Amino acid sequence: MNILFVDDDIDIIEAFMAAVDFNSIGIDQVFSATNVSRAKEILETETVDLMVTDIEMPNSTGIDLLKWVREKGMSLVTMFCTCYADFNYAQMAIKLKSFDYFLKPIAYDDFTKRLKLAVDEANLIKSQTTYEDFDIDVKGVKESIQNDFWKDVLTKEEKFSNISKRHPGANYNSNEKYIISLAYLSEAGPFINDWKSSAYKNLENELISKSTNIIKEASFNLSEKSICSVFRYSEQPIESELFEVWKKINDYCRSYLELDTNFYYVKDCCDKNIKSCFSDLISAFLNEVSRKKTITLANNYFADSTEYSLPQLSQWESLFTTSDTDNLIKDIFSHLDSLTASGKIDSQYLNALQIDITQMVHTVLKHFQVNAHTLYSNTTYDAHKSWASYSVSKCKEFTKYLIETASNALTLQKENTSGISLIKAYINEHLSEELSRGTLAEIVYLNPDYMARLFKKQVGVSIGSYILQQRIKKAKSLLRQTNKTINEIAHLAGYNNFSYFSQIFHKKVGLTPNEYRNNVDKY
Repeated sequence: MNILFVDDDIDIIEAFMAAVDFNSIGIDQVFSATNVSRAKEILETETVDLMVTDIEMPNSTGIDLLKWVREKGMSLVTMFCTCYADFNYAQMAIKLKSFDYFLKPIAYDDFTKRLKLAVDEANLIKSQTTYEDFDIDVKGVKESIQNDFWKDVLTKEEKFSNISKRHPGANYNSNEKYIISLAYLSEAGPFINDWKSSAYKNLENELISKSTNIIKEASFNLSEKSICSVFRYSEQPIESELFEVWKKINDYCRSYLELDTNFYYVKDCCDKNIKSCFSDLISAFLNEVSRKKTITLANNYFADSTEYSLPQLSQWESLFTTSDTDNLIKDIFSHLDSLTASGKIDSQYLNALQIDITQMVHTVLKHFQVNAHTLYSNTTYDAHKSWASYSVSKCKEFTKYLIETASNALTLQKENTSGISLIKAYINEHLSEELSRGTLAEIVYLNPDYMARLFKKQVGVSIGSYILQQRIKKAKSLLRQTNKTINEIAHLAGYNNFSYFSQIFHKKVGLTPNEYRNNVDKY
């Protein structure tokens, strides 16, 4: 059991620490702070069970400190001590659930009695927290077993008996029926925040818990944006109740989480048909790419797709080559909207479209010597690409990102001077580091050989010669203006070998670094 005293009067703290026999009342360690800032540091780095704090202190109050403690979720027992019998302070202390509130000065016997009661309270809270944590852990283990069991049942081509043996603690009744759902979470951009996925699960659990007929068996992520749930029912159908839950979730997610939700479900699932039901569910999820319906029944789902053809590809390439990216994006979006309206579009079509547009963009980039691999080697591109075939809106996001990124790179490449200026600026800022043609080419997304030729044409010297010039220039500046050692200057100029630096410097300047520094007035 540890205690923290907080008071801007160090004499008060020392008096408390000297007067109380802490070991006799079960306190092991005593911390102290003379301001709120220091108290927060201790609370964040040490285990504290009790806090005795003054109220009025410079810059911040004990009331503010306890507010912060409550916001952080800390459960320590708090006692206020003050020189002021202020009703507002007392009211705030009660509101913040402080354990005690007393005026200074206080008799030490009385204080020790109050402190002993606070220790008892802290021990009680500790024991309750331990039992609660244990109960949470047990529930968590049960949920984990159930989730793993159902995930294996639905996603693995394995005999049911083998799966049951691997999850002996799982609950499953072959006489009951199930509804299996898949929630698709979507927000603008390629990523989804982890906390939003967790918020969705908590919301579903809360709403389901209020129903007397719906029993949630399991819930697990199939992917970053799709969550599979299994619901059990014995006699009374639960479909209409689930509809109400899903509608509430959809409204909440749109209003507070900026998420769109689409629900796909299969009903009347049992041990005999559960694999085929789940297959229907996945088929509906992958092929209903318009994502217009909030809720879709997936039993015996049939995808009405259209044969893939893209007659306007040459027209789109022409728009891209002439830098008319706005109309290009507009045309592609219009094409997708037309197919969506007809209901004849699926994930296979989106995937084929994505491949053709990507190849078109890469062809144009290659023609203009822009390195597409370098341009799109990032997590944002990977995330956009991974979701492009899941919905029409995600395909649009990917297409827009792909084309606009390429367009920006082409603009930079066509404006040769601005691209070369970027390379020169990078060189000057990173002279102490290793500089290669590949690294510099990546800055402007160009083929290294093409970039080297372009640099020499614009600057008049090769990249290697330019880097050498700038390193010698920096070394001369440091020799003139600082007292750094020659070895330090060599490193700052990009040379790890002192002897090699001296040799290069002498070759270019006609003097050794020491000679140059000693004759700086002449240069």
